[in-house]
Amino acid sequence: MAGALPDAPARKITRANDVAQALKRLLAGTHLRAVRVDATTWRIEPLPRSPKTAHAVPPPIVEGGDIIVTASKRDERLSDLPASITILGGPALDRLAGKRGLVDLLATTDGAFSTNLGPGRDRVFLRGVADSAFNGTSQSLVSLYLDDARIGYSSPDPDLRMVDIDRVEILRGPQGTLYGTGALGGVIRIVTTAPDLDEVSGNVAGEVTGINNGAFGGALDATLNLPIVTGTLALRASGWTETMPGWIDDTGRNTRNVNRTARSGAAQRCGGRSAMVGPPR
Repeated sequence: MAGALPDAPARKITRANDVAQALKRLLAGTHLRAVRVDATTWRIEPLPRSPKTAHAVPPPIVEGGDIIVTASKRDERLSDLPASITILGGPALDRLAGKRGLVDLLATTDGAFSTNLGPGRDRVFLRGVADSAFNGTSQSLVSLYLDDARIGYSSPDPDLRMVDIDRVEILRGPQGTLYGTGALGGVIRIVTTAPDLDEVSGNVAGEVTGINNGAFGGALDATLNLPIVTGTLALRASGWTETMPGWIDDTGRNTRNVNRTARSGAAQRCGGRSAMVGPPR
């Protein structure tokens, strides 16, 4: 029964043919009834009131009841979910070309925006729910996830380079039931590519960037998939390096392109298939 049971006397049951009869005799005179939910579950609820007395006698107020919100974290078809969700996969990632950041990817979808303060300083918000660009130590309103790990708390978008990414999931609206606090505006989840257990594969990609009256830059990334035990265990590793060209000159120090920056990163993932122990049932 939702909430606390009312303080009402119940008669003693000495004999009953089944659970339904026992509950009916037990709740007699208490203005409650038992409704069968399934083979082993019963729900106790107030008796429905007749239309004549529905407004004359107010229903009893039950204090101390808990509000329970449930959610399922399982595979479902996107068309069956009553939520605003966008999944950006391989084609959307391939169209990024030299723009390989999350903010550039969000610019191709609806309801997702950023503050456009620059790499590593952008704050992302969904459905117009945004925190201040000077948020301090308070929690952001949009949670960023890399696979199942949250990245950042009050910090801006870390500007991860979209290398070896399978898809990006954008969940608009409050997602606190599954993802906890910090998801009032929504959740953006970056899902990396899972290791292939059967085949050796790899790829290398490069790009060159130039700015008028500035320097040249570029990027190089590589991915290698290596099965350790074919069909059971595999290792996938990726790495990248990027140089962003500069265009500001410091005449006082006689230095050109002082805002030229470089960054690099690497990641590795190990995946496998669980084995069945004992005979199947």
